[in-house]
Amino acid sequence: MAFSCIKPFGRDKQMRNTLIPILVAICLFITGVAILNIQLWYSAKAEYLAGARYAANNINHILEEASQATQTAVNIAGKECNLEEQYQLGTEAALKPHLRTIIILKQGIVWCTSLPGNRVLLSRIPVFPDSNLLLAPAIDTVNRLPILLYQNQFADTRILVTISDQHIRGALNVPLKG
Repeated sequence: MAFSCIKPFGRDKQMRNTLIPILVAICLFITGVAILNIQLWYSAKAEYLAGARYAANNINHILEEASQATQTAVNIAGKECNLEEQYQLGTEAALKPHLRTIIILKQGIVWCTSLPGNRVLLSRIPVFPDSNLLLAPAIDTVNRLPILLYQNQFADTRILVTISDQHIRGALNVPLKG
């Protein structure tokens, strides 16, 4: 009778021998899934960063065109605004694929533009904060489409370069996933 309280160890050993491989397999599966998720996360992050860099490079290229156009306008601002200077501004705006117009303001008044007859495509010249860029709403433009204005100011002269919203949208509309 004393031996009836002792349980046979064979059954526990068999259960342990079955349970250990199952637990190890589950742990390996969970570890594999975690590693795969981390790898996918890093891969997606790299793709998004590459897309963001591409968009930033596109925008920088557009702004570089605007900056170069302001240098031409600075040279013209020191001269008279006659047909030759207007032609030079118009040529500069036409040869830069993302620019629309170049406007030179002296003392807040339109002095010379890249359009014939010193015309502007703005219904009103917006006041800039202390920034080089301003997104002008559609209500401020003649064709009722928003534009990006790039500004350079020195002394009493402001130079505005207008960039179409389509070019900005195109530069930002890049697939973030390859």
